[in-house]
Amino acid sequence: MTSMPRLVHLPRCLMLSIFTLALLSVPAMVVAQVEGGRGSQEGKPKGGDPQDEGKEVDEAAEKAAAAAAEAAAEAARLAAEHQRKIKDLFVATGVEFDIEGRVALEYNFEGGEQSIAADWGPRIEDFNKRVRWSRGWEGGTYAYRHDTIVVAESGIWSHKAVWRDLEMDVQFQLITEIMKPGDIVAAVYTYDKGKRIVGSNIGEQCVSLNSSLKLVANPIPPQNPLLHSGEERTFGFKLKDGLFTATQMGRSSVDTAKSKNFLKKLTPGHAGFAWRGEYMKGYLIKVTLRGNLDDEWLSDQLNTSN
Repeated sequence: MTSMPRLVHLPRCLMLSIFTLALLSVPAMVVAQVEGGRGSQEGKPKGGDPQDEGKEVDEAAEKAAAAAAEAAAEAARLAAEHQRKIKDLFVATGVEFDIEGRVALEYNFEGGEQSIAADWGPRIEDFNKRVRWSRGWEGGTYAYRHDTIVVAESGIWSHKAVWRDLEMDVQFQLITEIMKPGDIVAAVYTYDKGKRIVGSNIGEQCVSLNSSLKLVANPIPPQNPLLHSGEERTFGFKLKDGLFTATQMGRSSVDTAKSKNFLKKLTPGHAGFAWRGEYMKGYLIKVTLRGNLDDEWLSDQLNTSN
């Protein structure tokens, strides 16, 4: 018969000692774990997690982009509102703005839309028939149009706006026999309270005129240009930086660069159409104006319309 192993009985004092040591070791382990945790935190880079920092930068960039987009949208809204108010100042056939903010006005008189003449003066009914609407078909064998503006004898018809720089194009058709030397058919710019007039005489000559449409300086060039009966031409001028340039079909033909006194006391002024001749008569078919309106005039008009 196999005997059982003998149980070993430890003294009570020894058991108490082991138990006490076990209890004392628990706080030490906790402290070690805490210290280890601190050590791992201290080992990380200062300033927080790079991913968190990147997220904050992205959020700031998104907010800045949103603010910029909102500001741009508001600026576009204000610009559109400003342009709408400018359009309301005119009764032109068309009103447009280019990328630089210049306004372009088109007056297509052919077709007889008489309301668009309201931007021009003197009023047709007050102009003693030197500016009128055509009466059905008139103009002879080679030139006839229905319902457009007819100019006759002499006069100047001016647009109401004030410009600080300007490009003007005129579509005109002569219905008299022929222009005579000294006759004027010109796209003009009037300034200095209407006392000074410079013009593009059928796009071939720069002229300086007084209020009676008489020459006050030698024209450039001196040779008189002519139109023949029934001849139609598109001509005008460009005025910018103190230089006046006569144009045909938008192309420069002659300018005032060599005559410094041609544009004396140049100020913002009006676009217009001037004609003079013993038997002068012709169709003013279409006018296009493009440029920058005078700030003071525009401000007054907008304040008045509000």
